[in-house]
Amino acid sequence: MKKIYSIALIAAAVLALPAAASANDFTGARVGVVAGASGSTAGFNQFTFGVNGGYDLAISKNIRVGATVEYVDSESLKKTRSGRNGEVSVVARVGYKVSDNVLAYGLVGYSALLKQSENTSVKKDRNGNRYGVGVEYAVGNNVYTGVEYRYSDYERGTDRNGNALLFSGDENHAVMATVGYRF
Repeated sequence: MKKIYSIALIAAAVLALPAAASANDFTGARVGVVAGASGSTAGFNQFTFGVNGGYDLAISKNIRVGATVEYVDSESLKKTRSGRNGEVSVVARVGYKVSDNVLAYGLVGYSALLKQSENTSVKKDRNGNRYGVGVEYAVGNNVYTGVEYRYSDYERGTDRNGNALLFSGDENHAVMATVGYRF
């Protein structure tokens, strides 16, 4: 996990070298931490936390486009369920600068759920699509905070023999808060 965090921070630092933008403009390279709740349609039953990095461009006075790469991990909030879920995603986002300090955006992209069951002979990794909406608030010249709702729809996984597995929830809903720094 430390290796992934290190790679994400190094990548964000490299992206930041040519960028000299402020959070108020919502352009340039950014890195952040995220935390929130996630779960299936049955309810939010996991604490989710992670890191992300991205880059945004202005295509008009108020419209921004960008991409985000993220890794999050989830810990079950139910004592009866064990295991952790890692998730890697790459999303594109399109935003509208509502005011000098507020950006509202929608996102769409790819998400991979990396899940290891207690039965080590069954690995339930799943690929899927992610959709979401969010609001980002520029706290200062380089610091931002925000909130985001995400929906991920995953395919069925397979066991080590290639047999299809059905899961009780092939989708994930999440509400995440973020704090970040824009270079």
